[in-house]
Formats: sequence, C-alpha cells, structure tokens
Amino acid sequence: MKRPENLPSEMVEHQAVVFVSIKMDERLRDCIGTVCPTTGCIADEIIQNAISSGTQNYRFNIFLKT
Repeated sequence: MKRPENLPSEMVEHQAVVFVSIKMDERLRDCIGTVCPTTGCIADEIIQNAISSGTQNYRFNIFLKT
C-alpha cells in the first residue's frame, strides 16, 4: 500500500510503536501492535500493522475469503 501524500512531518520523520484496532459493527474485530518500531516511520508502521491486523489473524478469516 502506498503511503498517503501530505502527511504531517511527524508521521514520516519519526519512528514509533503503534497499535491498530479494527472494528466491525462497533465490535472489536482484531488488533495488533508493535513493541519496537519495525519500519522507517510512523506512517509505514500504521500501514503495516493495519494490513497485518486485517489479513494475518487466522481466527478471523472472513476477509480472506474470495
């Protein structure tokens, strides 16, 4: 996924840990976070964790069905 343009400088100039939650119908669907930065910037960390949360949880494979 391509990083959005015009992000605040803090999102692309700094690293940080992030936690992403995905909800469906106001209920927690999945969540994932990092304890150490794994990418070069906060924006990429969010993107990576969001993709992992939505696609890598074997307990919830509804999104993986085609």
